[in-house]
Amino acid sequence: MNKNVRKITDGAMMVAIIGMVILCDRLLGGLLLANLYFFLPLPIVVYSSKYELKYSVMVWASMCIISFIIGGLATFLTAFFYYFVGLVYGHLVYKGVGGYTRLLVIIGISTIVNVLQFTVFAGVLGYDIMSEISSLKDMMNEMGLSYNDSMLYMGIRVGILMMSVLESLTIHLASFLLLHKLGFKLKKDKPMILHFPRKIFGYLAIVGFFLWSLSIGGMISNNSLQVLVEMFGAISLLYLIFYGIMALVLTLMGTGLPRGVCLAIGIILGIMLGIVTMMLGFLYITTNFHYSLLERIGIHVQ
Repeated sequence: MNKNVRKITDGAMMVAIIGMVILCDRLLGGLLLANLYFFLPLPIVVYSSKYELKYSVMVWASMCIISFIIGGLATFLTAFFYYFVGLVYGHLVYKGVGGYTRLLVIIGISTIVNVLQFTVFAGVLGYDIMSEISSLKDMMNEMGLSYNDSMLYMGIRVGILMMSVLESLTIHLASFLLLHKLGFKLKKDKPMILHFPRKIFGYLAIVGFFLWSLSIGGMISNNSLQVLVEMFGAISLLYLIFYGIMALVLTLMGTGLPRGVCLAIGIILGIMLGIVTMMLGFLYITTNFHYSLLERIGIHVQ
């Protein structure tokens, strides 16, 4: 089959699959995508993993149009973002980017998307954050629990972040399994202990943490800016803590304990130590600390 004809045929097939899914979702009153949201990016993931970006963008746009025609504005907005995540993920596969990087990229995109959905597009999508907060306050008052507004808002923002991470993990695993089943050759990642993050990300993360601290202390008065700063700060904090746990695990591996035990103890210690773990993560990323830990367990990296 001619290559251009194959591209058009595959694209039409993916759009048809999405159209059928959106139609079934409408017939079921929205129950299908409410429980199988991770399915939405998969068709565009498969297509963009196989073909160039310019053709993938055309298929992505076609999916958005068919979603609007069949599902309406609310479905279109939700689908638009999920299709975009799938488009980016598939293009990263096409470019041969490793799994860790793909996952981190879609976590970042999903976080931005969820913030937009719960703020800018909340009215269209039927979300009412203030009503939810009011209900939560009433429930806590009835239970006699003490709270303050900043804690509630922080809890909601952390919840959005955790939801973004879980969504991204689900999409990443579903995409990996599907692409592997279809015979795509995915780039194998190095072991995580041999992954060296760029130093600039460490410096950005520590800046994000300090901005987050200022926001928590009430130093930022603009609500929109505060939301963005706290989301960026929360991502930065988790990023540093993750690499801090890696530092603890490598330190424990130097004692000769089994890897599984080192991992379990490292995670527990990392959560308990908090700010210390974060600083270890910063040193792990920005200094030669990582190299020193690897040399202690007999791994020499040039």
